[in-house]
Amino acid sequence: MYAGKDLSPVTPGESVDIWFDFALDFRPGSIETIASAVFSLSVVATETGATEDTDPSGQLSGSPSIEESDISGRNTVAVQRVDSPVDGNRYLIECLATTDAGQKLALHSRFWCRAAS
Repeated sequence: MYAGKDLSPVTPGESVDIWFDFALDFRPGSIETIASAVFSLSVVATETGATEDTDPSGQLSGSPSIEESDISGRNTVAVQRVDSPVDGNRYLIECLATTDAGQKLALHSRFWCRAAS
């Protein structure tokens, strides 16, 4: 499911933590939490004249972490660090989360990498 908006652009060489909060994907009254998450990163567009990132998954740094949500007060946030995206590329970041009850939830969004003007 689309997270509802594109993420803010990042600059080449920047390290950013990208997070998805699954709190609103649970049934009302649920006490489930996120047990694990897997992120993927792919290139969906490259600006004319830019170098395409041929290894976008290589920009994923370390393992995802699970954190407490400001919305739910439970561990429903999945976080992944992205390091050094390539200028002129538009990325699709996807997260597949598994709850402690075995439910699978997915969110995705997009972001551009652009040099500061």
